[in-house]
Amino acid sequence: DYVHKMANDGFPVVLSNGSNTYADEGYSANMEEFGNFWAGPVDEKRSYALLPYDLYRSIRWDFYDKDLDLTDPGKDKTQLNCPENIKGIQVQLFMGAAIRSYKDMEYMLFPKALGAFERAWNTRPEWSKKAEDKETFVESFNRFYSIILDREIPFYANKEMRFHLPQPVIEVIDGTLYGYTHIPEAIIRYEKGDKTPTETSPALSEPVVLDIETDVISARLFYHGEHSVSTIWRR
Repeated sequence: DYVHKMANDGFPVVLSNGSNTYADEGYSANMEEFGNFWAGPVDEKRSYALLPYDLYRSIRWDFYDKDLDLTDPGKDKTQLNCPENIKGIQVQLFMGAAIRSYKDMEYMLFPKALGAFERAWNTRPEWSKKAEDKETFVESFNRFYSIILDREIPFYANKEMRFHLPQPVIEVIDGTLYGYTHIPEAIIRYEKGDKTPTETSPALSEPVVLDIETDVISARLFYHGEHSVSTIWRR
């Protein structure tokens, strides 16, 4: 609550929340992601969740993406009484051991930083009136992410920029492999065993019946020349 104390005391404040705007934090808890993790994962969903005038409701998930209770998260902390002293939002990218090239920098910024850009433009989104309502937030973020898919990702690909893709979800039910992604045009590719999926790996476009001997499945998402980190299923 130091941010609120400083603003309430009359100091101009530029927000730089580790949990929402630190671009050098990894995108997820997946061990293939590079970056720091001391502040938890930061992706475009978490940067989009930033509420400049309601910081206690800006952290919606724990390290492993489990929902947190936002009913009254700041009840014992200093409240913001002088919102006019919140002057801006800053996205940080510390060029530490995790970032070794310009392409690494692109990967860590796009599309992660877009959520913060949106929030700097629209500090009080409609969903913030019911910030604790998960469905309201998800509906708003899905509209925002559809714009990223329609406009931003093709632009990055055209400019040969590197960007991040979310890993797919896979599960095995009664010996059948299923794959899920919220990017309709993206392709999930998989490999059995310890192999890493590539662009020539089989596509998981429909459920696949597995051999009884299959103990490990690796899957990645492929889209516009980029791929996600791997999702691993083990028996």
